[in-house]
Amino acid sequence: MILIGDQQASNWRTDSAEAWKALPELQVVSITEDAAENTWVEDLVVQDAIADVESETVLTAVVRHEGDGPRTGVQVSLSVDDVVVGTKTVDLQPEQSLPVSFTYKFDVQVEPGKPAFVPCSVSLTADRLPLDDHR
Repeated sequence: MILIGDQQASNWRTDSAEAWKALPELQVVSITEDAAENTWVEDLVVQDAIADVESETVLTAVVRHEGDGPRTGVQVSLSVDDVVVGTKTVDLQPEQSLPVSFTYKFDVQVEPGKPAFVPCSVSLTADRLPLDDHR
């Protein structure tokens, strides 16, 4: 049996050692660089889990950076309905998760008593692994 992967520590559960002992002989092949570096959007949440058209809404993204050195000048952008409505520039240290908050007032037509859904996303200045640079 051969396991091929990038061997990121975040993918390995700390309590999995006993489970591995039960498997037949296993060869682990790492396909990562020695000095892997990545920055990504870890999470995006709406404060209080709801937004309305009468008040401003706080949306908070958590941006994470892993690598040997810092990453400076990272632009974090909030988009609502595919339109950029805010951008902030942040500096990140290795192994740092940084919350980045945006305030936005939604301006959509809604029927009283019926929810409306508006797509929101956060994106970063692209790095060498662009698939996780937005959420």
